[in-house]
Amino acid sequence: MFADRVPELPFRSGSRADAYRLSDVFSQLGFDVQMYDNQTSGNRGTELSAHEALVVIILSHSCEDGVHGSDGQVVPVPTILGYFNNYNCPVLFRKPKMFFISACRGSALDRGVFVEFVAEGPQAMDYSPRERVPMWSDMFVYYSAIQGNLVIY
Repeated sequence: MFADRVPELPFRSGSRADAYRLSDVFSQLGFDVQMYDNQTSGNRGTELSAHEALVVIILSHSCEDGVHGSDGQVVPVPTILGYFNNYNCPVLFRKPKMFFISACRGSALDRGVFVEFVAEGPQAMDYSPRERVPMWSDMFVYYSAIQGNLVIY
């Protein structure tokens, strides 16, 4: 799902290209990719019983409270995850469910850090150029429970 047009929020340039690139990657990995563009807060997808795994990728505007649908309504991330729990979606019991959400989670600005890149190979130079990069990047964070819940059962 991606929402590049949300009322009263800036256009998300690049979301469509990201969605197609991700579709290509997951298709190459053997997934049956189904894209749902600019979904409202109430739309929920398709039948899942024939599948062995689920990957949900959400590219949208967001806030600390959740993800914006194309109708501007906010859906809390725990609500989205809840659609696929073992109670609400028993056909996915014991099947991996992965969620990737590319969206802001607040209003704090990551001002980045400067890093030095060391050139290698025959064109190596004596200096290392500095470049500003995001402080928080290249991370995959996995939790075994949603916020506020214990892992035990």
